[in-house]
Amino acid sequence: MIRHELIASAEKLLTMDELDATDRIADRLDDMVVDGDGLALVTIAGRLHYAPKVLHCQEREVDQFLAAGSEPFPHEVSEDLLSLAPMLDDSQRRAVQAVLSHRAVLICGGAGVGKTVVVSMLAKIFDAAEISYDLCAPTGKAARRIEQLTGTPAQTIHKLLSYHPEMGWRVNRENPLKAQVIIADE
Repeated sequence: MIRHELIASAEKLLTMDELDATDRIADRLDDMVVDGDGLALVTIAGRLHYAPKVLHCQEREVDQFLAAGSEPFPHEVSEDLLSLAPMLDDSQRRAVQAVLSHRAVLICGGAGVGKTVVVSMLAKIFDAAEISYDLCAPTGKAARRIEQLTGTPAQTIHKLLSYHPEMGWRVNRENPLKAQVIIADE
């Protein structure tokens, strides 16, 4: 994304009614790039790029996720519980079976293909199998939506991982989540 596009997007999202909004956003963006406030972007020739160190860390995390995906699902779930999912189409049923077969699964697809239906069905199956799980989403609006569909409390990813601006992530490898399964929607 070009720098001026990022600033314009931020101004639109923030709906700032101040005359100097663009300048204030640009100044803060520059401060973040210079100070390194955890920002994963750097400006080079007017374009924003990932910082190599951050990119390397994220690539390593993706590799770990993919390796975890080859491990089996660590909980026993009866095939009979799939009878809770009579309305799933073939691709949704395969997605549910993939989750029940692998330790880490990424389900993706366009709008309206039924990803949230799969999440709702997984919640029912985990409830029936007495497997503890946490539901989360990137935004409060998305968390509320998944909560409405599943009837199960959901929260933002930041809240689930107990993010604190000054202390960072309180949930980490040394202090893991208590749930046996984490479902992140969107």
